[in-house]
Amino acid sequence: DLAAALDRVGADGLAVHTNPLQEAMQHNGDTDFSGSMERLRAVAGSIGYPVMLKEVGHGIGAAAAAELVDCPIAAIDVAGAGG
Repeated sequence: DLAAALDRVGADGLAVHTNPLQEAMQHNGDTDFSGSMERLRAVAGSIGYPVMLKEVGHGIGAAAAAELVDCPIAAIDVAGAGG
């Protein structure tokens, strides 16, 4: 159970890292991201810890961040001014 694991390590929150470009470029990468938003909403709304979303590599731009407005995450790491 995710919440129990976070309790065990004394976590303050959970950072969820995504990297779709790497997955798309690597041989046998997982490119089926269907249901990802629903899973993120479910986890963020149920674990009792703040959840931050981070896109590894180039950050999250304005269009992607706008899609997250209704998601119960605590923060979005935009990786600086470049998006």
